Amino acid sequence: MQNITLEKAGQIPTNLNACFEDGEWWVRGNADGGRRRVSPHNHKNSKRMFVDGKYIPQAHPLWKSGRYTSFNDAAFSSLQNYPKSTVGCVYILHHHIEVPDRHVVELRVHQELELVADGRHNEWFKINTDGAIAVLNSQ
Repeated sequence: MQNITLEKAGQIPTNLNACFEDGEWWVRGNADGGRRRVSPHNHKNSKRMFVDGKYIPQAHPLWKSGRYTSFNDAAFSSLQNYPKSTVGCVYILHHHIEVPDRHVVELRVHQELELVADGRHNEWFKINTDGAIAVLNSQ
C-alpha cells in the first residue's frame, strides 16, 4: 500500500485531505476519517455553489451551482454568453409582481394558467402576454 501526496506527484492539492493509495486518489473524511474516492467527491462539489471559496446552501435564494468570486458574478455570469445567443433564444421579462411566498403563488398561477392557456409544456404556457399579465395581476 503506497501513500503518495499530491506534492510528490507534481500536482497542486485542491483538497488537503487527498492522498494516493492503492492506485487511486482518495479523500479522507473529516467526521469519520474514512476514505472516499476523489472523482465522486469532485462530482458532488460540481453541483454545489461556492462564493469566494465559501459554500452556499441550496436554500439560499440566489443559489446557482458553480464557483463565483461574488454574488454579482453569479447573478450576471450567464450574460457573458448573450452576444453569442441565437435569435429566438433570448427571453424578455414583460411583467413581474412582488409576493410574500413565491412558491405558493407560483403554484396558484400555474393552476390558473393551465385553465386559460392554449397549451403547456413543463413550465412554458402557450398564452399571449396580456392574458399572462391578467393572471399574474389577479394574485
